[in-house]
Amino acid sequence: MRDDPRRPVPPHVPKANAMAAAEELLLEQFAPVWEQEEQQRSTAWTELLLRNTIRESGQAYNLPRLAELGLQDVITQAQNSSEHELSRTVPALVQSGFPRSIRGLGWKLMLDVSVRRHRGHYAALVQQALGDLADKASFTAEEVRAHVEAESIRQQQELAAAAQEGPEQEDGPQAAPPPEQWAKQARGWLQQIEKDLPRTFSGHPVMEGGGKRALRRVLAAFAMHDPKVGYCQGMNFIAAGAGRAARTQGDR
Repeated sequence: MRDDPRRPVPPHVPKANAMAAAEELLLEQFAPVWEQEEQQRSTAWTELLLRNTIRESGQAYNLPRLAELGLQDVITQAQNSSEHELSRTVPALVQSGFPRSIRGLGWKLMLDVSVRRHRGHYAALVQQALGDLADKASFTAEEVRAHVEAESIRQQQELAAAAQEGPEQEDGPQAAPPPEQWAKQARGWLQQIEKDLPRTFSGHPVMEGGGKRALRRVLAAFAMHDPKVGYCQGMNFIAAGAGRAARTQGDR
């Protein structure tokens, strides 16, 4: 007989093991509900794409293949015409969630990543935000302080050299905030990010692999990209969820 998930864990069980056991029971209890909702989402998206995607007759298409062929056109039509039926059906389906099999593609298309991407911008942000700290397993507050000071000096020198050469028009976005703003805020951002990494989906295989370092790079780069927002607790779970849906380097 299956244990009752409401039954308290015996007091002699270590706290970490008790939490893991409770999580496992919750997952086991709600897995059928989640799978049913996932199947409903998959069916709804499949039916929508079958109605609105040009495809060869006589061919069988699964949902990922249908999404490759027609999801971009469906989303574009929904966004560009308030009179089109898709302007009502697509937002409703997006709010209910993309199925796992097309989630990465769906998020990329909704965010219009192909238009917003600037070649080399992310790598530059990571280098400025973290430098040699980017791929370390962990680092200390002293290492953060040293990096922030060195990066602030580098930025000041770069701005001084650019001022002597005269203004230039850049195709991409500005890669870094003013040095004094960076030095003032970055130490707090980086230290808080480092505290939050172990708390983010702890125990998940992706996070136990290279996921923590990848998440650190994303959060630090975003704080550098938009210093008015910077970093605050909770952003780690949003970024980690997006990262799990887009696992290849080209999707990040």
